[in-house]
Amino acid sequence: MERESGWCVMRSCIGKSLLVGILALGPVAPAAAQTQSEAAWLETVEAEGPTEIERGAYLARAADCMSCHIGPDGTAYAGGKPIETPLGDIVAPNITPSDEYGIGDYDLADFRAVLRDGRSPDHMLYPAMPYAYYRDMPDEDIAALWAYMQTVEPVERAPEAETDLPFPFNVRLSMRVWNALALDDRTWPQDPQLARGAYLVDVLGHCGACHTPRNGLMIPQDDQYLGGAKIRGWIAPNITPADNGGLGHWEVADIADYLRTGQAMDVVQAAGPMAEVVHFSTRHLDDDDLMAIGAYLKSVPTLPTPGQERPIVLPAAERPEYAHEFGSIREDMTRALADDGVTGTARLYVETCASCHGVDGQGQAPAYYPPLQDSATIRRADATNLVQVIANGVQHEMLYRAPPMPALRGDLTDPQIAELANYVRTEFGGFETSDLAAEDVNAILNPVQDLPFYIEYAATLAWIAIALVLIGLAALGWLVWSRYGRGERSGA
Repeated sequence: MERESGWCVMRSCIGKSLLVGILALGPVAPAAAQTQSEAAWLETVEAEGPTEIERGAYLARAADCMSCHIGPDGTAYAGGKPIETPLGDIVAPNITPSDEYGIGDYDLADFRAVLRDGRSPDHMLYPAMPYAYYRDMPDEDIAALWAYMQTVEPVERAPEAETDLPFPFNVRLSMRVWNALALDDRTWPQDPQLARGAYLVDVLGHCGACHTPRNGLMIPQDDQYLGGAKIRGWIAPNITPADNGGLGHWEVADIADYLRTGQAMDVVQAAGPMAEVVHFSTRHLDDDDLMAIGAYLKSVPTLPTPGQERPIVLPAAERPEYAHEFGSIREDMTRALADDGVTGTARLYVETCASCHGVDGQGQAPAYYPPLQDSATIRRADATNLVQVIANGVQHEMLYRAPPMPALRGDLTDPQIAELANYVRTEFGGFETSDLAAEDVNAILNPVQDLPFYIEYAATLAWIAIALVLIGLAALGWLVWSRYGRGERSGA
């Protein structure tokens, strides 16, 4: 089976995960350092009044807090959603103002410590809560978010599950070591729009939590910033301005459209974890913020995507118009199915996909049925996301305007999914050949994390270390006793 490297979503050696963003209406860039004393800070940033609450609501709703903290029954901020990590599930907590089950007994300083230091009043947090990104939030944004969270309806119940990672990762004090290695300072562009975009991308939106690969300690690799990684079995793609594998052929407005609607240029659609981000977060942002994000992403250093030798998105001058006539799809399907020459995988495609995407792959873009011809997902050299979309679909509520894409995993076998993926890649994606097999599909849909030795065998190594420490202490005690205890006895 193919082993998947790196998590989003977002994973650390003790459980890095997906997406709990805080996008702000605050200043263009965060304060470089906090110069106020704690007491003065608490006096000057108390958030009161409807303006602060409304601004905090924008922060929370647009920032994807809901994506992780939504309850299993859809209750806002009730917690209970398991965040998958290589070491076990981290369960998102109740963050409503319930005194018993949520954060009702927190004060503003406690809330600040959670966002900046990864520390609750009770314990250190795992970086599934992306405080490594939030730590540069300015006081006024934290205060506004805090003001809003006090107005949320309290949910008087605890999540049914709780985080229970295996030893030694259940020792939360170990997070202090990770923090010392992972947390660093940021620099900011001088241009106001780029500075705002950097703040939204690097701090509040924590895009790098999913789109930047991690090293063996699960710390983001600065030299691969936004170069693409994998999360929950999906590709979080390269979002640097690379022509082939990244955003090189996107305009800033295209990026804004994608974040607003979940689609761009007819050939790019959000799915998987990114569809959640669009649904819960970015579609709620104002146009200025969306354009700032786009402008900043177009300014970051370019990185190549391994194996991607041609553009995923065609340059604007090379894109055709996708215009399939309404009502003709049924006629085209009837003709294709009556044609004895349409057999095998071609017939499987017509029966399974053509009613929405057309026999010719042109789709119905005005009705938000996307064309498969030149689709970015299909043109990608790595077929991971294509297989995921075929198998798991795109949930209806996960995109703003697109109709639902049904999950076909229950109707198709792994060999059929592989055949269908190969067919659309060669028919509509520009590939001369495609040789996905059932084993590849199984590996994509059931990924195995590739963990470093010292993480995979952490429990054994921890017990060995404890044993060595105890042996060392015993040896030291014996030496002390031998040198001083015996001397005293002989002197007596």
